[in-house]
Amino acid sequence: MKFLDNIRDSIYSPKFYQDIPWSGFWKAVKHFFLFIFVLTVIQASITAVPIATSFKVGVQNFVNSLAASYPEELVITIKDGEAEVNVEEPFFLSLSKEVSGFVESEGFENLLVIDTQNPYKGIQMDEYSTIAWLTKDALFVRGDDGGIDVINLSDVGDFTLDKRLIDSGVSMITPYSKYLGPIAVVAVTLGIYLSYSQRLFYALFFALVLLILSSVLKLHWTYGQAYKISLYAMTAGMLFEFLLGVTSAYHQFSGFPFMFSLITLAVVFINVRSKKPVS
Repeated sequence: MKFLDNIRDSIYSPKFYQDIPWSGFWKAVKHFFLFIFVLTVIQASITAVPIATSFKVGVQNFVNSLAASYPEELVITIKDGEAEVNVEEPFFLSLSKEVSGFVESEGFENLLVIDTQNPYKGIQMDEYSTIAWLTKDALFVRGDDGGIDVINLSDVGDFTLDKRLIDSGVSMITPYSKYLGPIAVVAVTLGIYLSYSQRLFYALFFALVLLILSSVLKLHWTYGQAYKISLYAMTAGMLFEFLLGVTSAYHQFSGFPFMFSLITLAVVFINVRSKKPVS
């Protein structure tokens, strides 16, 4: 099969590398995209399904846990930009294990504290050990960067939040959970493919390195020729990275600095170090 022959020759074939500078540009691009497509399909079939299943179960557990943790008696009313509650304050909504897996929760005990009697203070929020604090006129939420995001209740509009509304929302969402798996599979697969596709831009810079090698070995490549060679030479590095990734559960080796670049450069050097015609 021509495609498999190209993979083999891209790793080692001095004759093949002698011909690349004079072969078509789109032939090299076609090889690159076909190769990363095959890698993506194989990697996705190994990793995407388990990831998608885990994601689907995680989201379902998150939604169900969030609904279950909402107290039966709690009613939050937002009217004219101000919050009112029917419970004694401060009221603490603890952080469940399922919910903590979806938010930056390390070191915190509570998901939400309702205290409309006191104004926001950073020190007080730390003492509450909470991710979010609902005050009289705003909701303060810890951001991923460690800062505090503020949602003014005047921008929210009037509504009443209670257990019945939460359960109703869960009932509406649940039928659509069956689509989470396929969506996650597509997202993971697309992410893998885009990750490999970035090597196309990497080759733009690596071709400059090959121009230096060409000068040293007196091969006199143009930039376009060096770029085409890069597209083939990256095959070994991507294949090695792929094998490391899919076998990571069986070893602790994650590579070494500049591994991909060094492998790619070694492939080129080994295949072109002799300038004599190869029969």
